[in-house]
Amino acid sequence: MANKFDVYNDDTIVEHVENEGTDGFTDLVVSDLTPDTTYDKFSVAYSGETARTTIPSFTTAKAAAVLMTSFSLDKTAITGKVGDVVKVTLSGILPDNTTNKIVNIGTSDATIATAVDNGDGTYNVTFVKDGTTAVHWVAADGGGAKADLPVTVSEPAAG
Repeated sequence: MANKFDVYNDDTIVEHVENEGTDGFTDLVVSDLTPDTTYDKFSVAYSGETARTTIPSFTTAKAAAVLMTSFSLDKTAITGKVGDVVKVTLSGILPDNTTNKIVNIGTSDATIATAVDNGDGTYNVTFVKDGTTAVHWVAADGGGAKADLPVTVSEPAAG
């Protein structure tokens, strides 16, 4: 029969799991610790005993990155005249707890339209010359989220 233990964080007994190991050792597993945090007040005692053994300071591993899987744009295509600027809004990033919410933007042909990140979830697309191209959004974290927005630019009416 394996020994039973109390695991303390400072003076509070914490939930843990005990697994009987080999050669008389017992593995103690404490869950619900915060990632990338140093703990220095843990100790362990035989259940019901007051004498404790201090556990050396340790730092938990960093949490795994949560990758972006999708997002939404407020437009499905944009059209306009040379010189026009259209604002496109990005929203609905999923999952909600995505670690890196940066999205890179570019165009297929910057001589027809350019795109600029405004830094607030909106992007300005400027129409440069007559033609068609596309604006591309790609999640910077490599999670696979991406969107393409067709752009059609025409010359302004002669005036």
